[in-house]
Amino acid sequence: MTNKSFFEKRSVVAAFGVLALLGGFYFLNESYLTGKVTGNYVSNGSTPFDLVSVIGLLLVVCSTILIIYAIVRKE
Repeated sequence: MTNKSFFEKRSVVAAFGVLALLGGFYFLNESYLTGKVTGNYVSNGSTPFDLVSVIGLLLVVCSTILIIYAIVRKE
């Protein structure tokens, strides 16, 4: 049995993935459902998409990949 660091444990990686997934859904819900913008975001209204929503969607995709990796990875 090898001594792993805290961030190499499968449960820790999965927990960070779940927290990132919840954070990504928070950014998606704030922008799409209520129309409020989160964070310090300045827009003049000329962009065809909401940048905060794109960041939230990217966070959801990356955290999903991280969770799948943590589940499939062998110790």
